[in-house]
Amino acid sequence: MRKISHAHTYTYAHFCPRGRATRRKRGEYTVFDDESAGTPEYSVSRVVTVKIDQRAHVATLVKSVNQPEGLVAASQGNAQTTPAGDVVAGWGSLPYVSVFDRSGGLVFNAEFPTGVNTYRAFEYPWPWRS
Repeated sequence: MRKISHAHTYTYAHFCPRGRATRRKRGEYTVFDDESAGTPEYSVSRVVTVKIDQRAHVATLVKSVNQPEGLVAASQGNAQTTPAGDVVAGWGSLPYVSVFDRSGGLVFNAEFPTGVNTYRAFEYPWPWRS
């Protein structure tokens, strides 16, 4: 059992969530899973979408997208679901930011210079027009 909210415990296989969960639609949430709590049970950091059944107290894995380089973030990181249904992943202590389309396909992956990491990464509308 892993505590997912302050008021309820849910049965779920394993994940080590960081940051705030993004609500996708009724009962579905997307969260960054860094897999760095001690010894990783899953060999790569990922973003997971889970469906929460509040009556049965069960969280079911709906979708998972892995860190494209196959790496594990030691700390930090986040996941954001955009209005279009894409997922933006800031890989925390790793120097990467990625965007996945709604079907889980990688559409953007950038590596930052050595020594730079992404505590959090977000996509916002660009307010300036040329």
